[in-house]
Amino acid sequence: MKRSDKWLSQQPNTWRYLLQDNQDFVNLNQEIEHVEDYLSIQKLRYGEIFTYLCEISLM
Repeated sequence: MKRSDKWLSQQPNTWRYLLQDNQDFVNLNQEIEHVEDYLSIQKLRYGEIFTYLCEISLM
């Protein structure tokens, strides 16, 4: 998949999340998905100089 295609596939999710109705609470699963989408976009933007690791532990 080309870089531009990956970027375009992440954008709708990000905009949908940002433009959702004002909510007092956000589902944790939605928040994690949003963070992962955002980090994927940053990885596409900065390439090899940007690395990240997501670790989520269930208690």
